[in-house]
Amino acid sequence: MNIVKELKPTYFDDFKCIGSECEDTCCAGWNIGIDKKSFKKYRKETNPNLKSLLQKNVSRNRQATSDYHYGQFKMDDQDKCSMLNEENLCTIQLTSGEEALCHTCTIYPRSAKSINDSIEKSLDTSCPEAARLILLNPNGIDFVEVEPELPKYNFAQHRQSDEQNQYFWANRMFMISALQHRVHPLEVRLIVIGLYVKKLEELEPAERFVQAQTLSSQYLAYLDDANITDLTTQIKPNYDFQKALTLFFLKDFSARSSRFNQLASCTFDEVNFGDSTESFAQSLLNYKTQYDQSELLQIALENYLVNLTFAEYNESKEDIISFYTLLITNFSLIRLLFIGNGHKFSYTNEEIVATIQIFSKSCLHNTTYINNVKKIISTKQYSQTSQTINLINI
Repeated sequence: MNIVKELKPTYFDDFKCIGSECEDTCCAGWNIGIDKKSFKKYRKETNPNLKSLLQKNVSRNRQATSDYHYGQFKMDDQDKCSMLNEENLCTIQLTSGEEALCHTCTIYPRSAKSINDSIEKSLDTSCPEAARLILLNPNGIDFVEVEPELPKYNFAQHRQSDEQNQYFWANRMFMISALQHRVHPLEVRLIVIGLYVKKLEELEPAERFVQAQTLSSQYLAYLDDANITDLTTQIKPNYDFQKALTLFFLKDFSARSSRFNQLASCTFDEVNFGDSTESFAQSLLNYKTQYDQSELLQIALENYLVNLTFAEYNESKEDIISFYTLLITNFSLIRLLFIGNGHKFSYTNEEIVATIQIFSKSCLHNTTYINNVKKIISTKQYSQTSQTINLINI
């Protein structure tokens, strides 16, 4: 592996874990996988302060599909890792140091992957402190290329052909540039990205590689046209989709996080979902005013989407059509959380960070959610991208 450059957001090196001061410990609310090497080390632990705890609270994960999840920690009756002490600090780290932590606990909320000759690093918005760094930058997320420093932990490696690599870079640079084009509302930017993806969807795969660079420049230029807003307003809102999304993911979806379930249950709590779609649409529009007027929120949502695109989009893992569906579904659900609580929110930094962080932790790391996202867009009548675009306007 010949790594010649490192690419990361400028916020990356500013992150520091705040430990027991964190409002939502990373050691609760989800399964914590233990890599095979650490699992075997824990099984041989001789320190009397740790040995019995590890024997009782570490188990083999027989359903694991990789060595990174070879084992797992037992969760207590509050869904917290059983290795936490009363101050929510890790007993393993306190007793044996950071080097004794398993792979998952060492890297989180950091993420690293290599794509051909570069390594890329980012942070995850499911961590409150990382979310603050990502979401609250008023100038938007910027990136820096530096001399490579390989992380001390393992990271995903992706190899792409020259054609595929050029296609990937053209797509991702276009999406990030369009998302940060603040001349237009965020919804307009997302629709233009959707029109670009729809154009690619109509081409044969081999032709996409050839035309991506030219098309990305063409669609980015559309955002310089003040009249582009007129085009996007022709895309009519689909309130049936919005209502179904609200019911399925915010009212019927049960997460492990009590914080998420409480937030979701309060969303549109004054709405009778047994009434007509027109009644729901009117409530949506009534609540939307504060959402539209909050500049802090619009910047935070832009930063969230840019970070997600940088960290998660990768053609060797998921093509741009599937990624765009995930991007818009996430955006739509977060927007519904904010609009549906607009009569209670003041849209402070604290409310913005908490809402996006709770969503990220409860949904994006939940395989049930991910699988349902893939099913929610039917392809029977229209293309996947066409129906995804219909989620944007409200």
